[in-house]
Amino acid sequence: SSVNVKKLAEEMILYRLDHWRARAAVVYTTGQRDATPLWSPQWAGVVPQQKGCSLFDGFDRTWFIPFDVATPLPEDKQHIADDLERRGKEMKEIFESKREYILPRLQVVLEQEIKTKCQNQWDQNWDKKDLPPMEWSDVRHKYGITEQVNLVAKGRLADGRALLPGYYTVIVLDLAVDGKMLFQRVNMPPDITLQGFLSRLESWSVSKSEDDGRLLDLVRTKLERVLLRGTTAAIQKAQNLLDQLNKPAFKVDCEGSEMDTWVFKLNHNVNYYIRPAQGPADIRRWKGLKEASFDEFVQGVRAGKHPVVVRPWKIRLRRMWPDIDELDDGLPPETAPGEPELSLEQLDLVDELLAQHSDQERQQGRRFIQALERVR
Repeated sequence: SSVNVKKLAEEMILYRLDHWRARAAVVYTTGQRDATPLWSPQWAGVVPQQKGCSLFDGFDRTWFIPFDVATPLPEDKQHIADDLERRGKEMKEIFESKREYILPRLQVVLEQEIKTKCQNQWDQNWDKKDLPPMEWSDVRHKYGITEQVNLVAKGRLADGRALLPGYYTVIVLDLAVDGKMLFQRVNMPPDITLQGFLSRLESWSVSKSEDDGRLLDLVRTKLERVLLRGTTAAIQKAQNLLDQLNKPAFKVDCEGSEMDTWVFKLNHNVNYYIRPAQGPADIRRWKGLKEASFDEFVQGVRAGKHPVVVRPWKIRLRRMWPDIDELDDGLPPETAPGEPELSLEQLDLVDELLAQHSDQERQQGRRFIQALERVR
């Protein structure tokens, strides 16, 4: 009962992936004349068996991942073979020692991912629009533990959660219109150049885009509203923030602009996390992604660190956001058009004037209205 079943499931999935990746090979590179390895990697002698999947890396090469755990690895990969053998024995000992306890719990863990991430593999109606989707319970009996591990491993390779051999993950941060930091994970090949890296980043986050312009306009509009309706202290604070937004960092095509540059950090943890109500690290703790620093970036990745990249002006703006929200929330409510706002003293005066109307004045008013009706 002391076995961590979730951890064991992850180890089994990673073990299967490492077996496949150790036997994977590039079968086609953009511009390659002979496409035989792409269409038949086994016939071309690239891999020992045909059963597997082809994956394009999003750059310039296609890999073939054989679903093979048995073919002996070459001598230059003997250290990988030894590691896989050791891990396999350890997992088997754990599983067999408490099989009755582990098996049902292991199935629950695996099936959670299978049902949500792998339906295209087990649902025979997946691409048939005229048929309803199948339920996992309809096909569950076809898949033992080994097959379930295979389903998860294939699903992770297909959607990029599992890396191709040598590739690494980069977290790209972005800033939403509500001030929240968003991120996406993208996978990079190990031999990419700085220019190739920047080009790919640009395709994911276009510099000087309309979305960026709208974001800055939204913030400026909020601050200008404070200048019109805020208190003296709020107006001063809003003006200071506007002065910051008018600096070159937030402008396009001028010296000092940060609209088309990138900065990076190398983290020790694989998961990047920003605490609630806090912004990302101060810009001084990030490094510009340039030729001079790219070698440090690459060496950090090779040392097992995890890179995060972002446009620097978005860090600056995100760190201003709590003050912007505080100023915006502190504004008095706007009055409806045509309804001038009255103070409490003014409202009391109106009540007094209305109370001064005598019954006689109200009676005279009614007679006047009746006379008008007769004239009509």
